[in-house]
Amino acid sequence: MVPYSDMFRMMQNNLLKRNSILITMGYSFSDEHINRIILNALSVYDFRIVIFGNSPMIDRLREIGDNRIWIVNSEDKIHFFSNIVSKALPPLDDEQQQEQIMKESIRKLSALLSEDDKND
Repeated sequence: MVPYSDMFRMMQNNLLKRNSILITMGYSFSDEHINRIILNALSVYDFRIVIFGNSPMIDRLREIGDNRIWIVNSEDKIHFFSNIVSKALPPLDDEQQQEQIMKESIRKLSALLSEDDKND
């Protein structure tokens, strides 16, 4: 329990700093001890929270009507991690795309060479 209590204390200390933003993804807000830390942080006027998800507790947070609570979910499931990567993040620049293509080509070539070595 010691490492977890230290992490929660560190989380609480960081959330209480000026202009802190907490981004949650996949957290349903069903753990009261974590919720208490987050709700306490909302007592700081410049704290913001961005929530990627959907749950009854998140709906209750929406009903508060606080403009510091940003909830991102939609019919096309933008709050799912794979959709955030494909729909919300900016595309890779050309150099990163070329590097990714090269890495994939090298991986395939290595696999092909490994198969040839096994057949010899």
